[in-house]
Amino acid sequence: MRFRPPRTKAAWLRFLLVLAVLAAGAGSAYYIGRYVSGYFRLRAARQAIARHDLPAAEQLLARCVQDWPDSPEVLQLAAQTSRRAGHYDEAYHYLKEYRRAGGLPEVAEFEQALRRAQQGDLASVEKSLTAAAQKDHPDSVLVLEALSRGYLKSYRLSDALECLVLWLERDPDNVQALLWRADLYERWLNYERALLDYRHALTFAPDRDDARMRYAQVLVQARQPAEALEQFQSLERSQPNDPAILLGIARCQHMRGKSEAAGLIINSLLSAHPDDAGALVESAQLALEAGQPGQAENTLRRAVQLDPSNREALHALVQCLNQLHKTQEADQQRARLDRLETQLDRVADLAKAIGASPHNAALRHEMALIFLDRGATNEGMRWLQSALEQDPLYAPALETRAKYSRRSGAATPALESHRITSSGTGGLGDKRQQ
Repeated sequence: MRFRPPRTKAAWLRFLLVLAVLAAGAGSAYYIGRYVSGYFRLRAARQAIARHDLPAAEQLLARCVQDWPDSPEVLQLAAQTSRRAGHYDEAYHYLKEYRRAGGLPEVAEFEQALRRAQQGDLASVEKSLTAAAQKDHPDSVLVLEALSRGYLKSYRLSDALECLVLWLERDPDNVQALLWRADLYERWLNYERALLDYRHALTFAPDRDDARMRYAQVLVQARQPAEALEQFQSLERSQPNDPAILLGIARCQHMRGKSEAAGLIINSLLSAHPDDAGALVESAQLALEAGQPGQAENTLRRAVQLDPSNREALHALVQCLNQLHKTQEADQQRARLDRLETQLDRVADLAKAIGASPHNAALRHEMALIFLDRGATNEGMRWLQSALEQDPLYAPALETRAKYSRRSGAATPALESHRITSSGTGGLGDKRQQ
């Protein structure tokens, strides 16, 4: 039907009035729709936060901010969630918008203090936040989370554990706190407690493949291959070609006495990933058990070349060379292994000393030198950076940084919580801080 314009002045007035009413209704519907969608997104974001799914919460809050751009409540929660997820640029943007929307200055300052603590910049905020965590502060759990993360970044592991214990007293089922505490227990070789925390975390977050992977690997360290195999096989169903999962399954089969099944997996793994040091060591150990040291020798040499700090590979190479009556080279490799063991012992001693004296730049610099000497450059530079954060003018650390910066031409990496892995990749072997 064709539109016929009004012919009289009165008809035009009636027409314009109808258009205004319709426009007002459409505008109201639009704003009501935005309000409703924002409400449901905010509720869903809070539910995601409650189940520790920060990525989902971030996405929902980003949409919610579009719906409610002037809501201090939404902007504060968006800033807090992005900060907890480690997305500091986004957190800064939301906090800036929070101030623009009339948010309370003391709330913004508190959030900034949590960000500094979480990033390891503890000097100016540690005292006030620690006091808040000890009291019945409404956000004490968030304070303990930020402090725990900051202590881990600063390698203050004893302080981190103290925070995590207090955090879990107030929130016993917090998955992140359980995983961080399990990691600390694992580093200190307290596998029994680590396994308890991993099991507890997986009860509430069964889809956390990263947690299940760590759980399975600790079960291997604790010599519990049957349960570890179940966990690796569960992971394999969703990640069928992951080399670490396949290596875990092979190790479990080997530990259970099923060498043939382990060998088939390792051969397939090395066919796809010939430079996997862990798989090379496992292959060599199977060959040694089968009385084939000649076959194991080249495999182990390749593993040591790929990962010079792999204690397991060095130990197996010494055994292999002795079986082949290459005693002189076996002695040389034994000396190399002994040096690594000495460094591992010193790493453990330094970790204790740093826990007792966290602001001692000399201790952190010595730790850096050990990692750098073993070729673990990234880890060494992180320790070096932590030494300079404690004392920016500490001359030995400045000299070491200049030396390695000239060599690599790369910027110093940011601090991260470190782990000395059992395979030795990026670390020094399987001995951890006690």
